[in-house]
Amino acid sequence: MIKFLNSFSRFLRKFIAYIFILAPMLVCAQTQQTQSTDNSCPPPAMPREQQRAYIANTPALNAGFLWHIEKDGRTSWLYGTMHINHIDYVKPGSQIMSGLRNSDVLAVETNPLEIKNANVSLTVPDFKLTHVQLERLKNAYSTECLAFNPDKMPPSRVFIPLKNSQAQREGLFFVYSHDLILAGIAKKIGKPIIELENLQQKLSVSKPTSQSEFDIDFDKTMRQIETGEMRAGILRLSMAWRKNDWQIMVKLEQDLTDSQPDFAHRLLDQRNELMAQKIDALHIEGKKVFVAVGALHMAGKNSLINLLQNKGYIVTFVPMRN
Repeated sequence: MIKFLNSFSRFLRKFIAYIFILAPMLVCAQTQQTQSTDNSCPPPAMPREQQRAYIANTPALNAGFLWHIEKDGRTSWLYGTMHINHIDYVKPGSQIMSGLRNSDVLAVETNPLEIKNANVSLTVPDFKLTHVQLERLKNAYSTECLAFNPDKMPPSRVFIPLKNSQAQREGLFFVYSHDLILAGIAKKIGKPIIELENLQQKLSVSKPTSQSEFDIDFDKTMRQIETGEMRAGILRLSMAWRKNDWQIMVKLEQDLTDSQPDFAHRLLDQRNELMAQKIDALHIEGKKVFVAVGALHMAGKNSLINLLQNKGYIVTFVPMRN
C-alpha cells in the first residue's frame, strides 16, 4: 500500500500540469479573465511550478463521502465528490484510492479528460436576454474581472464563469477536483472510464425549459451573486465535503430543493434516474464499479443511494478516517 501511495504521489506531481491546461475547457473556452493586478479580482490558481512543490508536501486526505453497494455477491463503491476543490485536498486518501484500485471501472458523470472532444455547441442562442439583463451581467462580469462576450455563449451558460469566479475567491478550482484527478489516475493505470451521461445530456437536463423559467432563474442567480449568497453557499458546500459532514450536505440539498424545486429536479432527480440505471447495468455485467459523482447526487429523496436501494442493493456508509 505504501509503495502504491508513493507511486501515486509521483504521478500526481506530473499530472497536475496537464489538468491545469485542460480545466478552462470545461468552464467556458470563450470567456477569459482580463489581465489585472487589482486586488478586488478573484485570485488565480498557484503558478504551475509552485503548485508542484506545494502538492509534493500535501497529505492525501479522505475527504468527501463513500459508500459500499453490494448485490449478487459483488461490491461496488459510490464516492461523492466536489467538482471544484481546494489544493489542500487535491490528493485522494487511502480509502478512496483503495476503492478505485479494487474496482474494474471508474464511472463518472462525464469524462473530464474528454471535454475538449465533446461535440457540443457552446454558442447557439437558446434564450433571449433583455437590455436590463445584459447590463446586469456586464456589471457582474466587470466586478469579477471577466471579459464579457455575450455573442460567444448561449444565455443559459452565462453564469458558469461567474459561478466559477465565486468559487475562485474561496480558493476552489476545477483543476483540483477529484473528478479530474481520479480520471487521470484511472487513465494512467489503464482502468476504463465510463460516462454515466454525455455532456449534451448534462447541459440539456440542467437548462431551463422555457423563457419564463430562464428569466426567473436569471433573477435568482444574479441576486445570489450580487449579495454574496452564492459565494457563501459554495464555501458551505465545500467545507461540508472537506469535513465529511454528511448532515450538512443533506441540509444543503434540502435547502436547494426547497428554494429552487424546478432547478433541483433538473439538476439532480432527472439525472440520478439515468445514472442509477447505468450503474446498475454495469454491476449486472459483473463489473465492480467505482462511481465518482457530485456529492449532492447522494442526498435527497431521489438520491442515487435511494434509487440503488430500490434496485436491491445493500448500501453501507463508510466513515472516512484521516
